[in-house]
Amino acid sequence: MAEHVPIGRLQVLECAGCEQVFTWRTKSCRRPIWCSDKCRKRTLYSGTCVDCGGRTDGVASGKTPVERCRDCSNRRQGDRSRQVGIALLGELEALYAEGRPIAEIAQILEFTTGGLNAYIVRHRAKGANLPYRRNNSSAAIAAWRRGRKQAARLHAAA
Repeated sequence: MAEHVPIGRLQVLECAGCEQVFTWRTKSCRRPIWCSDKCRKRTLYSGTCVDCGGRTDGVASGKTPVERCRDCSNRRQGDRSRQVGIALLGELEALYAEGRPIAEIAQILEFTTGGLNAYIVRHRAKGANLPYRRNNSSAAIAAWRRGRKQAARLHAAA
């Protein structure tokens, strides 16, 4: 069995990006300046976060690095969402206090009716001023019972 004979000689190089030492066996190709493709991309395409000064990974549209690191971007998006949510809740409470129907409020706030109902339930639990709109008068209860009895009769007849 033949022995494996290495081609070229082993060199110790320093990466241009992370400055770590790596080994490379000389071949007929150019000498590398990066320890890995990941290191090359991180060095060439990363930037500095405008908020915290940390490293940003990736590129925005074009060839410029993104402005913010992932943590700062998520924090900023969360702050913006909270501000929009507070304004939306105030508008919802005003429309709800006027007595407008849920379907109309949903159309104004660009929700589906199911989505708006879920939003109302979630914010009622948090203490928002969105009282139930039940009509508990005796006439309303009697009409509801009549409707149930009539539905039961129609179901039994079928």
